Amino acid sequence: MPDTPPPAPEGPGPDPDPGRRVSTPGGPGPAGAPIAASAHGRPGGGSRRASGAEALPYARERADVVGAVRALVADRLVVGTAGNVSVRTGDGAVAVTPSAVDYGALTPGLVGVHAADGTALDAPLRPTSELGLHLAVYARTSARAVVHTHSPAATALSVLVPEVPPVHYYLALFGGRVPVVPYAPYGGPELAAAAAGALAGGSACLLGNHGAVVTGASLDQAVERAGYLEWVCDVALRALSAVPGQARAPRLLTPAEMAEAVERISGYRPGPPQADG
Repeated sequence: MPDTPPPAPEGPGPDPDPGRRVSTPGGPGPAGAPIAASAHGRPGGGSRRASGAEALPYARERADVVGAVRALVADRLVVGTAGNVSVRTGDGAVAVTPSAVDYGALTPGLVGVHAADGTALDAPLRPTSELGLHLAVYARTSARAVVHTHSPAATALSVLVPEVPPVHYYLALFGGRVPVVPYAPYGGPELAAAAAGALAGGSACLLGNHGAVVTGASLDQAVERAGYLEWVCDVALRALSAVPGQARAPRLLTPAEMAEAVERISGYRPGPPQADG
């Protein structure tokens, strides 16, 4: 893999207002949907307890997680439970989406908070199967938030190319390049390590035959970047299909890989945290 350029700064993206997000790219580049007010606030500096009568630990971060997944669903970057998000708290913990809970029914009280080693600090349900990926990214980068989606264009492009082709300058938002991590079973240590390594040089990567991972200095920024990445991947797919002779055979899962995925998904349902974390 070629050397990566310095990562993009973890500051605001094209929209300088941190309290706003972008549903689809617009503004300085090609025409797109207008910038809309954020459906969720910015993560705080570790609000372990909310003020007043609210006693839910890390209430602000948990509410931000709920707002982020609802924004991703509204932008059609996530369907059902197909994706996960997390945000760092001020004391080093991580608020993260639970496993197998439909995001339309997600509430702050169902969002789990885990230590950097994965130990449940305040979690009524099992965390996302990709908790290890989120924790590995935080261990390797300065990111404050992680968004993982199975968005269509990013997933489709991930089976065709080794990295997102530089079809547009918006790649600069992610450090100049977005590599594609080879396929590995979801929820496993191999995928977590590979994604964290790819994100050490930028703020986005694709997961082969799987989806995308984007980081940010806040959940607002990570959600915004996920929208820009999906747009760039869609442009790349259109460009690749428009050139005669450029059709590429997709990388398909092998029967063994599919059988392993079937076995893993068979146990995909909500439940309490496991004793071993």
